[in-house]
Amino acid sequence: MTMRMKLDFVLIVMGLVAASVSAEPDEASGMVIAVESGDIFSVQIDKADPRTGSEVEVVKLADVSLQPVESAEGKAAKEFAEALLMNRTVWLDIDDRSGGGRDSFGRLLCVVYLEEPDGGINLTHPFNKILVEAGHAEVGDFEDDEFDPTDWWPAWVVINEVEAN
Repeated sequence: MTMRMKLDFVLIVMGLVAASVSAEPDEASGMVIAVESGDIFSVQIDKADPRTGSEVEVVKLADVSLQPVESAEGKAAKEFAEALLMNRTVWLDIDDRSGGGRDSFGRLLCVVYLEEPDGGINLTHPFNKILVEAGHAEVGDFEDDEFDPTDWWPAWVVINEVEAN
């Protein structure tokens, strides 16, 4: 493989990685005003989407499984979610595959991203992933939604050979 072909390949791969990371979850946003459990909470909608109202929406995290809120593990997950989410702006990537972006209980099914203090969105660590990494949830890739939890852990591109020419 020539140096030019190697460079073209690396640029294509980097472009694909950048494109997958730059897809912003800008469908809706709002402030978390109540936490029911580690994966269910209420959001006062600031930026609406056609699938949301302009009031309060109940959000269910997509593709995570938690212990019941009555259990010690469930209580710990709820406390963790309260500590990270209460009175904080979140951005919602609403499921496009389910009816109106909702689960069977009428809750918005979402991957949730935290807003940074500077107003940016933390695209590398959705709250769904944070809950799993903190040990409060397990990944549950449910086939009836659009999301793929493996996207929460991006593949790394490793360049293991550089040829000077």
